[in-house]
Amino acid sequence: MNHTLSDEGIAISVALPGAAGTYRGTRFSWAGIISEATWGDHHLFGPWQPGPLALDAHDNVSGTAGEFGMGIAGMPPPLGFEEAGPGDCFVKIGVGVLRRSDTQPYQFNKSYELVEAPAWQVEAGSRRVEMRQRLDFYGYAYDYTHAIELVSGTDAFVTRHRLTNTGGKPIRQAHYSHNFLVLDRQPVGPDYEIVFPFTPGPAFGEDSYAVLQGNRLGFRRPLQKAVFAMLTGFEGGVADNQVTVCNRRTGLAVKVAGDRPILRYHFFAAPGAVCPEPFVEINAAPGETIAWEHRYELSNGGTQP
Repeated sequence: MNHTLSDEGIAISVALPGAAGTYRGTRFSWAGIISEATWGDHHLFGPWQPGPLALDAHDNVSGTAGEFGMGIAGMPPPLGFEEAGPGDCFVKIGVGVLRRSDTQPYQFNKSYELVEAPAWQVEAGSRRVEMRQRLDFYGYAYDYTHAIELVSGTDAFVTRHRLTNTGGKPIRQAHYSHNFLVLDRQPVGPDYEIVFPFTPGPAFGEDSYAVLQGNRLGFRRPLQKAVFAMLTGFEGGVADNQVTVCNRRTGLAVKVAGDRPILRYHFFAAPGAVCPEPFVEINAAPGETIAWEHRYELSNGGTQP
């Protein structure tokens, strides 16, 4: 079940968390999954891999899909995972209570048993939808709100996050939006260009599909397999938390700008989507509230052959 936001020429279809036919995986938050968006004759997001896929497949998501506790590259795993033994439970924000199955480190792409999925409260209007989940489990407790809102008078929308630590234990996590950017249903290849406000590194090898030139990332040929890099070159400030992805053939460009300093920056691309992934740090003491957002601005840069 989806809810559609519509105003100023933009229409966004948002999957309502917990509704029939929506994502049931244990990786990404169930809130804020945008199925597709349109802007005039342009199309944004949508399916990025061949389907159909199971609703509990770890990456059967689209749009801005966000994740807490990825647990790689020195970032924290989900809440309580390291304290839990095999058979014990831990907390994945935006999902619920999961069960640890073995002694192996946390694996973000592994399916864990879902023990409890707290219900989401949804307030949906024509220009804004707010999704709220509250959970309390063995000292870890939170009140999490994810809202998507059209910005009046502009060709833009904003995703807003608000996390309050309502428990007795500190919450230390990293959060990112995967940003499965599919522009005008075009497969990823030389027509796509990604522009950063900093000069990213490291350079891709000569045999890679991807190529870096200054602050721009492009592709030598149509992608046949995934490309991934942990980017360097950013200073960590708010000014670096933005990126523009454009398709030079159709003219559609999307600028994504966040309001928090960057903790890490990952880049992923597959034949069906381009994914700039800035991570932000979430440290909330008991009783503390942390808020952050990303603004998505749409523009038409003109068509090039």
